[in-house]
Amino acid sequence: MSDLDRSVDLPLDYGPLIGRSTEEQAAVTLLSRSRLISLTGTGGVGKTRLAIRVASRVAESMPGGAWLVELAALPPHTTVDQLWTSIARGIHLFNHQSGPDVVARHLDGPSALLVLDNCEHLLAPVREAVSALLAAAPNVRILATSRQPLHLPEAGEHVLDLSPLASDDAVHAFLAYARTIRSSSPGAADAETSHPGPQGATGLDPRQVSRLVEAVDRLPVALELTSRWVETMGLDELIAAVTADPWQTVVDLEAGNGRHGTLRRVYDWSWELCSDEERLAWQWISVFPRATEQPTIVEVCAASGLDRMAIARAVAGLRDKRILAADLDHTGTPRLGLLATARAYGAEHLDASGHAPSARAAYRTYYHTMLAHAADTSPTPDELANLRGVDAQLDHIKTAIDYAIADADLPAARTLVIDLTRTRAAFLCGWLGDARAIADRVIDAAGPDTVATSDEALQLAAVMAADAWITLSQGSPERARSLIADCHQLHKQWELEPSPPLQFAEGAVLALTQPEPVPRAVELLTAARHAFAGDPALLGDRLMVTMVWSMAISVNDAPRAEEASATFLAEAHAAGAPWTESWAEWDTTLAAFVDGRYDEANRRCRRALILMSSIGDVWGLTWALLLAAAICAASIDPTHPDKRQAKRAAWLAAAAQRRRDDIGVRLDGLAPLESLHTEILDRAAEVLDQRTFDRAVAEGHRRHHHAVQYALNDRLPRRPSPTDTLTRRQQEVAHLMLPDPTGHRRSDRDIAAELGIGIRTVETHVGNVLRVCGLQKRTELQPHHLNPTPHPTRNRTNSPGQGPAPDAGS
Repeated sequence: MSDLDRSVDLPLDYGPLIGRSTEEQAAVTLLSRSRLISLTGTGGVGKTRLAIRVASRVAESMPGGAWLVELAALPPHTTVDQLWTSIARGIHLFNHQSGPDVVARHLDGPSALLVLDNCEHLLAPVREAVSALLAAAPNVRILATSRQPLHLPEAGEHVLDLSPLASDDAVHAFLAYARTIRSSSPGAADAETSHPGPQGATGLDPRQVSRLVEAVDRLPVALELTSRWVETMGLDELIAAVTADPWQTVVDLEAGNGRHGTLRRVYDWSWELCSDEERLAWQWISVFPRATEQPTIVEVCAASGLDRMAIARAVAGLRDKRILAADLDHTGTPRLGLLATARAYGAEHLDASGHAPSARAAYRTYYHTMLAHAADTSPTPDELANLRGVDAQLDHIKTAIDYAIADADLPAARTLVIDLTRTRAAFLCGWLGDARAIADRVIDAAGPDTVATSDEALQLAAVMAADAWITLSQGSPERARSLIADCHQLHKQWELEPSPPLQFAEGAVLALTQPEPVPRAVELLTAARHAFAGDPALLGDRLMVTMVWSMAISVNDAPRAEEASATFLAEAHAAGAPWTESWAEWDTTLAAFVDGRYDEANRRCRRALILMSSIGDVWGLTWALLLAAAICAASIDPTHPDKRQAKRAAWLAAAAQRRRDDIGVRLDGLAPLESLHTEILDRAAEVLDQRTFDRAVAEGHRRHHHAVQYALNDRLPRRPSPTDTLTRRQQEVAHLMLPDPTGHRRSDRDIAAELGIGIRTVETHVGNVLRVCGLQKRTELQPHHLNPTPHPTRNRTNSPGQGPAPDAGS
């Protein structure tokens, strides 16, 4: 080809390409050193637009020309000879002949770029043509777009996979589309000048836009199509419409006939590319509300009639076609899942097939089996892994319960709640509020009027007892007592003897809500403890009852406290369950404290703090800190009181209070523990002057993240910001973890893309940031953790744990 023959035939590339700068630069760089690049991704993710932008950028360095050949209009049965004809026309080779030799001769010479757009339905002929062209024309580079790779490693194929836009980029893209639409409306310029408002030129609330873009999976084509409604619908209305029926809303209002004219056409195209096995797997995977591990997908889909090898092939095919997205969870475990819109499409086909009830039944059966196993084997050396496994699957468990209610499988719904509570994961992992809401929902949907047999009555009674225990643990005794009363009524209605779950819940309520000892509490807990004996599958239940039984004895009958706590400690050690052992240490601390053995209590408390801290038990540490404060206050010498010791007691009590506030526990509903908290502060106030007392309380409240270190070392770390102990990279990650003005937080993937580092590296940095700042969850990180400022003091007449204050000194 001569220089005079050089041609660039690319569509006009105009406007900003939001959120693709990293991928754009990567593609440009790859094209400078590789001859075959495939841009892959799910439908509507923006492959064609990015390919055009990349081709436009490199065209000047391609003296042989740059062309775009659109393949979408070719039918699936297109032969390789017909494909050569289309390529020839695309590069303006108007010849009576076509084929690899003719095309290669035309392109042979200076470097040239050929963009083959939408290859996914013609993979076989495209592979053959690409291989032949790369071999015959050494200076040709090919940029292909496809929903799945060409799988030509022998041709040096580099695959650049596109994900949906990051959340912030999706918001900016939507606003840009909306701004373009509004600017083309009559009088738009005058309206924007007259009413600029705080929400920007579009007048749209970014927080609402953030909800909207998530509803359409941050897909560029969906953002563009949805933005066309902003002139006729409010955002709330638009969000509701997209959520209810994306197929009627995410459409081209100009009635275009292209594959991207509606969101449904985008997925119809993907559906046509799938085999029958892949379509069936797509339908069944749609019952999963979020990504999960492949073995779980295979287990649930096995009920569809496909054998496991066929399911594995189908999953691989869906991954290859970018219908199933792959990522890593926070532990680095690979997960697979559908985008919300792809899930809705699969669910629609599943409903039409008549197999939706079977798929939902298989889904809840899987999670019922998983939960039952976790509950029956919880108090073992693998206890922590089991409980964190339950925590990781909480969203799926909630969905399984929703399916059970929707399909009127009420016994399954009740059983799921019972086993979820029996695992005790809600306590370790900090979602008592979720556990309570789940139990309440099942009681509302599967209450006494739905019970048909005495077995179902016992099942419902166990749900009520579980709900009462959770509610009590949050410090809401009124609701707990109401549930106990309903449970008694149910037993009476069905002429049942008091069941062990009822005995446990009622005994716990009596022991932990009354300011004075209630002997019946110990009697009920003793009966429940004996009822759970003997069956290895009930060991976790027995240990939970034993702990509360021992606590009740400490509160009601101090002389027997040491014996009872020793029993619990021995049983916990025998089980070898680390979390249960940490609570046994806490229980022995309580027993030694009420018996006045403060040195022993201090030793046991330190042990409990160390164990709970190593486990990451936010719930347990809250109560261990309360005991540490109580031991400190009670051991103050009445004749020569140590002011430093009194300040430490007040500081720790305030820190424990702040932690209880953070996890949503009302101390006034737990009378013995509330009394203990009051005694600590009263004792400290007797020793300290008002100002010193106020400062100690305020400082404990403000610096509660350091409470465990203070309780163990009797010394606080220095006060500067946590950023003093973070590396430069960790500081960068920490600031990117903070919420933006709309409240949105970046994902690990977003942070990795912004900093140009790997996701696993980001996950490591995130863990270190949380550790240094003394936090358990990234959603807890706020600007004041990185740049703390002093707060005004408050008078001691307020709640002791309320309101930070200037440094109290330690």
